[in-house]
Amino acid sequence: MDVQIKTDKGQRRQNNEDAAGYRYNLAHQLFVVLADGMGGHRAGDVASDMLVDVLLQEWQKTTFVTIEEAQVWLIKHIQTINTKIYQDGQENEDHCGMGTTFVGLMIIDQQVLIAHVGDSRAYRLENQMTLLTDDHTLVHALYKSGELTQEEAERHPQRHVLTQTIGVNRPIEVELTQYPVEASSLYLLCSDGLNNMVSTEDMTRIVQDITPLESRAQALVDAANEAGGHDNITVALIDLGGDQ
Repeated sequence: MDVQIKTDKGQRRQNNEDAAGYRYNLAHQLFVVLADGMGGHRAGDVASDMLVDVLLQEWQKTTFVTIEEAQVWLIKHIQTINTKIYQDGQENEDHCGMGTTFVGLMIIDQQVLIAHVGDSRAYRLENQMTLLTDDHTLVHALYKSGELTQEEAERHPQRHVLTQTIGVNRPIEVELTQYPVEASSLYLLCSDGLNNMVSTEDMTRIVQDITPLESRAQALVDAANEAGGHDNITVALIDLGGDQ
């Protein structure tokens, strides 16, 4: 198994509010986490770092027999971190309004669990990069309800308005999906700084390359920057059959 993470502030942002990392727990079970921070007085990085750091620190202490146990653990910790980020924003004026998206991948009991909140995404390489997550945005909700066509949704001026983030004064609904482990599978987690700048076709071409996984992760970041790099860019590539 091989995991490679690359992050870059992009071409137009002064700082990088994305965060990502991975750890193995006591049972050598993998957890990869990616977060895209936002809001506050340059405090998006505080929220994203807090989410990634707390989840991975707590993960190292765990061991799970079933994927259901891991789901309960994850939802509990997301709710706790949600409250912690919100309270920090209330107590620190510079952090007021900060929040973060979340997308994660864990492998338990021959199952891959994908979890997310917000518009950071997970893909799996099949014949092309297949999107596994639904963006938690106002425009995507309108598209799913039939009020917007796909073309209208893609150019809607409010397409980046999120309906869910971590750091609000209410419980979070973590979206969960799971898939059987297949040794040939390759997964991509990314912030929207990648998928807003690079087409699915170009992502597929880059990820299908025969270069080392680290080179492919860097090539994804480079492609987003070459297309304009309007936002921070973070990618995590997970090759279930690769050697690290």
